[in-house]
Amino acid sequence: MPAWLEELVKVLKSYLPIIIQYVALIVVALAIERLGTSRIKKAVEKAKLPPEAGNAILLALRVSILVVACIVALNIGGIPSSWLVGLSALGGTAIGFASTRR
Repeated sequence: MPAWLEELVKVLKSYLPIIIQYVALIVVALAIERLGTSRIKKAVEKAKLPPEAGNAILLALRVSILVVACIVALNIGGIPSSWLVGLSALGGTAIGFASTRR
């Protein structure tokens, strides 16, 4: 086996635990989203709520799952979650300024 290929395999083996954690995070996040979506849809139909209310609840669920998954992904990668808080505050401010009308 060429030396570069051996080095590549060695590097990939060193990152294997982190890759497994990311894959597990994705699987869990998708499972929670699918389970939550089906439960919310059934609850909305049972409560006879308008479809817009169900869509708003689903959007809130999906955004919450995405935020939590991002925080966990940053922690897995070794980046403190305070970075996400700072960047989201900066992004929210930029969106707020961009959406104001004069």
